[in-house]
Amino acid sequence: MSFDWSQFLLVAEDLSSQSRGRASHEARLRSALSRAYYAAFCQARNYLRDRHGHTIPPAARAHGYASAAFLTSSDRRWTEIGARLDSMRRRRNLADYADIVNNLIQVARSELRSARRVHSLLRTL
Repeated sequence: MSFDWSQFLLVAEDLSSQSRGRASHEARLRSALSRAYYAAFCQARNYLRDRHGHTIPPAARAHGYASAAFLTSSDRRWTEIGARLDSMRRRRNLADYADIVNNLIQVARSELRSARRVHSLLRTL
């Protein structure tokens, strides 16, 4: 059975909660941001592959390919998905690699909203 990528969004929501755990709140927020991106990206990638027959390039190139495929559409829902994926990827890279992320709480909340929106838009296509 294929993995349900929307489960990463649930993980992201759990990680971003204020509940205490062994990991720092910052580590949980950074991880939430990353998981939210992957929930949206993998759902979008699979939509392109499974519903429209796209051959997705391997590894890192898949990310740019997916956002570009959505951005070049004339359908505003597609272009919104592409724009959100592009923005989310930049923020995910920031969370995964930068030593300092300003306004992390707000950024994480914004990314969770974006992931939910991508999920919602994909259901309408």
